[in-house]
Amino acid sequence: MEPESARPPRRARFLDDLPSDPQIDPIIEAFEAGNYARVHELATELLARSEDEDVRRAARELERRTEPDPLGRALLLMSIGLFILVVIWTYSSHGH
Repeated sequence: MEPESARPPRRARFLDDLPSDPQIDPIIEAFEAGNYARVHELATELLARSEDEDVRRAARELERRTEPDPLGRALLLMSIGLFILVVIWTYSSHGH
């Protein structure tokens, strides 16, 4: 059996559905490398200059997949709010 580190990383399936275009390739490479800031930067540039609707759709899809999950964001904000309420309650009820 081959060690896990020797196996090439699996590619996200949705990437196979994107058009094969040299304008998209750098964005895909940044996505696969986990450089989501670069994905956003390159996708924004490509959306501003590309006339090809398939290329624009692919750039939007790659950019969308790097955005934070709305549920995760909501849970984080609720957790922070709860933490603040507990701290306020603790200090106000213990007379410090």
